[in-house]
Amino acid sequence: MQSSAEQLFTRRPVDYVKWALREATSSRIAEAEKLYETIFSASVETLTSAGMANPFVGAANDGALLRAKCALVASRLVAGSRALILDEPGTGLGRSVALAFVRATVSAADERSTPVILISHNPTWYSAVVRSRLELRMASEAPGLHAVRELVLERAAA
Repeated sequence: MQSSAEQLFTRRPVDYVKWALREATSSRIAEAEKLYETIFSASVETLTSAGMANPFVGAANDGALLRAKCALVASRLVAGSRALILDEPGTGLGRSVALAFVRATVSAADERSTPVILISHNPTWYSAVVRSRLELRMASEAPGLHAVRELVLERAAA
């Protein structure tokens, strides 16, 4: 039986890194593979230090969705993107796994001086990670009406 990542990529997530960077130099591919492992390992380390012995033992998968997300992020960061946009990074992950993933991703992006733009309907999940937050407050909750009433920018205390 294939994991969700294999179904998504038709290969293992680390192989996706090679495919996404297929026109890059071998050193850049090696850098992306290392970054993939770094982000995944940092995510798991955060979870285990928070008391989860091994978050994927006995789970329905071995962290395949987290691995897939790590592969996507690594390929984008190594490709030299000017900014990394994470749109609902917690989709399919539990809160603690999502936070660990975002924390590891932000750390990896910081090392490359790449800003991370995080879009989420659960902003409180990531409040410990973000440095500034832009909140869109809607003028109406009625279906189909999406007029922005105000923008609120908050910066985290230094």
